[in-house]
Amino acid sequence: MRFFNQLMNFAGDLVMRPWPGASPWVGLTFASLLTAALMVFVFRLTSNQAAVRRTRNRLLARTLELLLFRHSLPVSLSACGRILAEDARYLATLLRPMLVGIVPIVLIFVQMSAWLEARPFAVGESIVLDVELDPGTPILSTSVTLILPGQVRIDSDPVRIPSQNSISWRLKAVDPGASDLRVHVADADASKSVAVGDSFVRVSPQRARRGFWSSLLSPSEASLPADGPITRIALNYPSRTLSIGLHDIHWTIAAIVLMMAFGLALGRIFGVRLA
Repeated sequence: MRFFNQLMNFAGDLVMRPWPGASPWVGLTFASLLTAALMVFVFRLTSNQAAVRRTRNRLLARTLELLLFRHSLPVSLSACGRILAEDARYLATLLRPMLVGIVPIVLIFVQMSAWLEARPFAVGESIVLDVELDPGTPILSTSVTLILPGQVRIDSDPVRIPSQNSISWRLKAVDPGASDLRVHVADADASKSVAVGDSFVRVSPQRARRGFWSSLLSPSEASLPADGPITRIALNYPSRTLSIGLHDIHWTIAAIVLMMAFGLALGRIFGVRLA
């Protein structure tokens, strides 16, 4: 899984890293365009375009039938049944490309999330660092120390929370840049990346123990060892906001709208019907 994540991170960086000083909209738009092109290619390979067009035309014909004979209840009821049947056939023609396409879409959204879900800490902002320990490592009697890079400093004494078997520090961002902090627990230690500044960079909010879903959804850093005392290291990165005029919009909504628009345009250019 680690090699797979490294491969996906490399691909994601190729798409997003060229825009470090630009608005997040630039990277989002470029990534959405490439994703739309990929989906058009998948639909072209996996769908029966003749069947899609034929089924869609029959569905439109049944809909027109309902509109034309809407004053006749028996004809309207039978037309509704035929519409439902044609709708089921139409969805069936799209099922295979949708099932094939869902896997790359999920992986692409995971990579986009690493760049667009959160932003680096601004200089002067407070940072909360949470370190959770394995239940077999009691938080009150275990030595836990922190080594920080120059970008951040400790802003308050740590707080140990026995109910969660965790310890938390409040830090402060002091200088722009990206580096690693290190957490020492007894004889073990682990690193965690931290990013400060206003650049458009990859952000990793947490590093957790090895597991399929944790590795898939948090690909930016290697998973923590399963036999180590630390189960999770997390930073409270601020959410990134995208603005359209006076309104904020979540990046996933913007990405879906852009992908649909690019997909329809590319599908028309290359003669591929997506819907």
